[in-house]
Amino acid sequence: GTPRPSPSNRTTLYEKCKVTKVLGNVCLALYEDGGEAAGLGVELSVPDKGLEFDIPLGKGRECLTDGDLLILLAMIPQLAPYEKQIKELIELRGFIPAKVFSECVRLYNVTRGPAPGELSGCLALDSNIMCWKDKCLHQGTTDYGCFHHNTTEARGAPAAVGAVDEANVPQHYQA
Repeated sequence: GTPRPSPSNRTTLYEKCKVTKVLGNVCLALYEDGGEAAGLGVELSVPDKGLEFDIPLGKGRECLTDGDLLILLAMIPQLAPYEKQIKELIELRGFIPAKVFSECVRLYNVTRGPAPGELSGCLALDSNIMCWKDKCLHQGTTDYGCFHHNTTEARGAPAAVGAVDEANVPQHYQA
């Protein structure tokens, strides 16, 4: 996939990277799109491979498309031996069955408010990687933790960003 510039009307609400089995370091960045396609989405990236996938979160749990999965298949060395089987499955069924190979982002425990622009929730990545007859290369959930975001705070003056912590300033710099 070619890296796309992030649309300017996007606000990143939460970002975290975790080392996962098989795929390695995987980052999830939850964003709110203020544009025409307003709503929440997640950018799933595999930084070591330079991969970025955009997943609009319509129902709270959304998965990578078959096209995205084929890109992963080609880029992750551990998955290369399965490429032929997956392509045969697509020819046979017309799609990749989720129980065989899927990467799904799940947003849960979501609450909005009480203040306008306030959003809380938790993120997880549900993985089925090369599951055949109840044996999987990897199957499980990677928890990405919970977040609390307040857009009204974010739009105000950035208090902590780049602020000088006076306790850590050497004495001769202090006025």
